[in-house]
Amino acid sequence: MVKETKGSTSKDQLRISELNKIQFGKAHFEALDVDYGMVKSASEA
Repeated sequence: MVKETKGSTSKDQLRISELNKIQFGKAHFEALDVDYGMVKSASEA
């Protein structure tokens, strides 16, 4: 399980560079069949 922590889970509040990292991370981990998601804090994982 991999969770990407960001200050907000709203895509409207994230910078384009952060959105790109999330998009590429998601594709990478899905290819490895690893659960991946975005959360606001590590306690949400």
